[in-house]
Amino acid sequence: MPRIHTLLDIGESNKLGDLLSNRYPSSQTELENQLACANRDCEIAVEYKEKLSKHIYQLIDEAKRLHLELNTLASQIT
Repeated sequence: MPRIHTLLDIGESNKLGDLLSNRYPSSQTELENQLACANRDCEIAVEYKEKLSKHIYQLIDEAKRLHLELNTLASQIT
């Protein structure tokens, strides 16, 4: 996420263009850590998607069953 800089960030020894380099990770290790975290977040998202998908199909089946039951009860009343 980019950092927000104000005029107070610019001192006698700093220029605004120099501050932009601070938004990038300083080392390869830090980049690798961020990549590992992003990969794990992706894995978690896929796991939740699969669980959610299964639950959605269960809910669809339940809705179909209730609809059939409603039609059956409606036909018994008439």
